[in-house]
Amino acid sequence: MTAFAQMRGRVLRAVGADMLGQVLNIGVRLVLVPLYLSAWGAEAYGEWLIMTAVAGWFSLGDLGGQLYFVNRLTAEWAEGNHDIFQRVLTTGVAVFVISSTTLLLCVVLVLSATPALDWLQLHAVETSVAMAILFLMASRFLIALPLGLYLGIYRATGAQATSVMFANLVLLIQFVASVLALLVGAGMLVLAAIEVLPMLVVAIIVGIDLRKRLPANIRLFDLSIVDRSILRASISPSLHFLGIQLAMAFMIQGSVIAVAKALGPVEVAIFSSMRTVSNVVHRILGMLSHAIWPEVTRLERTGQRDKLTFIFKLTLMLTLLVGMAYLMLLQSFGNDLYDWWLNRQLRYEKAPMILMGCFVLMTALWTVGGNLLMATNCHEAFSRFQLPVNIVALLLCYAGAANYGLAGAVSGLLIGQSILMLGVVILILNRIGWQRNSSYLLKVSVWGFVLLPACLNFWSGVVVLIIIGSLTYKQLRLADAPGVF
Repeated sequence: MTAFAQMRGRVLRAVGADMLGQVLNIGVRLVLVPLYLSAWGAEAYGEWLIMTAVAGWFSLGDLGGQLYFVNRLTAEWAEGNHDIFQRVLTTGVAVFVISSTTLLLCVVLVLSATPALDWLQLHAVETSVAMAILFLMASRFLIALPLGLYLGIYRATGAQATSVMFANLVLLIQFVASVLALLVGAGMLVLAAIEVLPMLVVAIIVGIDLRKRLPANIRLFDLSIVDRSILRASISPSLHFLGIQLAMAFMIQGSVIAVAKALGPVEVAIFSSMRTVSNVVHRILGMLSHAIWPEVTRLERTGQRDKLTFIFKLTLMLTLLVGMAYLMLLQSFGNDLYDWWLNRQLRYEKAPMILMGCFVLMTALWTVGGNLLMATNCHEAFSRFQLPVNIVALLLCYAGAANYGLAGAVSGLLIGQSILMLGVVILILNRIGWQRNSSYLLKVSVWGFVLLPACLNFWSGVVVLIIIGSLTYKQLRLADAPGVF
């Protein structure tokens, strides 16, 4: 079996597990949104989204360290350095236990200092309930941060599909419990608690499973061997990862808040539901990037840059193919599917939906380049640019929403983030020595812009998909040729 065939097997298993997760994720949103609306109404649901947007910032409690430590674990395992692997793991666990506890204490202090929560502008939800919800969502990360590192062990050791399946198990338990709770008329506190308890159950299962899989000399929790040198080495790259996470949270949660400020909670519900539909393709593309990430780390650590570049090119082609197919289907069937999904409880706005699809496609392209930088720990400049770019995007989103409604909000995100970040990633790749990758990202992005209008018609879209699909197929066949991979 060729090296590419072995890698393809690992990637396909990871993609398969991820696909199940995405089906669950999509199913969760397709099923739960109508249930939320029926149980609570549009205004209360909009306020729930506002609170979850605020709670989304709590995920920054890992201080960017999780990506760094998982990268290190992957690299050390690839070279057989089990002693260093152990010290990296133990140091990472200690960091996340301390950071998650500190996060919870900070949330308690903030809630105590601002008991009225006027800054959230909530009307349908009682203040005491809102405070309890925020506390529960913060306490979730006491489990989520250490669990994320333990799941990273599977990625590091070539068993990424197992990691994804455990994440799927959390999602499945949350989904079933949420559906049952909403059907019996449960309130927001119950739904917030459902976000926490399944993680605890799965964390226990993961600990038992890893103990069986890992060599006997690898200990999952032993604070006596925390390595200060590894801790010091982690600070700079972790903070840069934190900058990237902060920028992502600023964009995802901030856009909800911007629309809420400009247009109100009902428009937030419409905006969120449109983003849920458009994120279907983003999640599908994310499966591939997620599966490729550890392979990129291994190839770079072992000096196989030509093979890494080949994988990068193939990933970009697949991203363009899936993104174009989604836009074509959205243009042709989006209205009917949206009305069927929500039973016309929220209105469908065609122009913002198409713009959201374009935003997701362009974002997916530069994300492939960004993932290359992050998987190889070359993300310093990427981190420094992303937050300022996203601040500009949010300002444009708010201005667009205030003046032109939802279409203006999405246009602001498309111009302010997607186009600017494409340019930033291309320049960074070129500057740090990835000229071939930079050039290919530029070419594929240009193809995307040129071919976008063709995907707004079904039959011309089919022609575009055939062309892109044939080129992608040639790349896949080339990988199996002798001497290529």
